[in-house]
Amino acid sequence: MSKELEILKQLTKERQLLLLYLLYAKDREPIRGDLWLQKEMFLIEKISEIRDRYYFLEHFKGPFSEDLIGDVNYLISLNLVEKTGRNVYKITNKGINLIESLMNKNILVKLLDKRTLDAAEEVKELLNDLNNEELLGYIYFNYPETTYRSEELEKINKRKLQIVLSLYRKGKISLSRAAELLNIPINKLIDILRSAK
Repeated sequence: MSKELEILKQLTKERQLLLLYLLYAKDREPIRGDLWLQKEMFLIEKISEIRDRYYFLEHFKGPFSEDLIGDVNYLISLNLVEKTGRNVYKITNKGINLIESLMNKNILVKLLDKRTLDAAEEVKELLNDLNNEELLGYIYFNYPETTYRSEELEKINKRKLQIVLSLYRKGKISLSRAAELLNIPINKLIDILRSAK
């Protein structure tokens, strides 16, 4: 049996393989910390059809899954992922070799469908470069049901205009979505954008 299949057998859940792929996505760009890891996986599950899901609770900074922390620690114990510095997560060479071997043999797309793999790429592209406020704002504004226990909601709402403008300028939301979030007409938002330059 190949080395990759031996490692794959140790991944007992579909979601662990998806988590490993998330770390591989976007040219193996590291995930900036626990907050990004939680929100990226939350959003992937919202837009994909993965069967083996994490259970996300309303938490002090929005959706949080204890199982996700357990799985990332398990991947670290298998030397597929490493945690550096300020809780930055990156895929190891062993993890890269596993993902690339599974892709080359067309196994990965059978284990995780193409839509789920594409969702991981899209979500990492969308969220990984946001700062803390932008990340929380993006999740809170789009999934208000996750804010019930948030300790950050008041601060995020006070800076809603700045956060929404920043998300728009970074291309994370459309002009019409920005106007909708701010509950103002598009022409008023355009005036705000012009005066803010």
